[in-house]
Amino acid sequence: MKQEIIVRGMTCGHCVASVSSVLEQHKEIENFNVNLETGRVQLELNQEINLAQVQEELSKLGRYTIELTHHESN
Repeated sequence: MKQEIIVRGMTCGHCVASVSSVLEQHKEIENFNVNLETGRVQLELNQEINLAQVQEELSKLGRYTIELTHHESN
């Protein structure tokens, strides 16, 4: 299944690396693509993910917030 979120607060390559490090820790995420310019993150999931938990982890690293923009089941 595919899901798209927007991560607000990313301003540089280090931010992308920080967000990526959080996403890499989630076994539900098979693949992802982070776009710094738009803030959009494309997720390929093998099961549902707890976005509240992802938000909590991101907020520990900086002033990041996420919002769900698109969800598609396959």
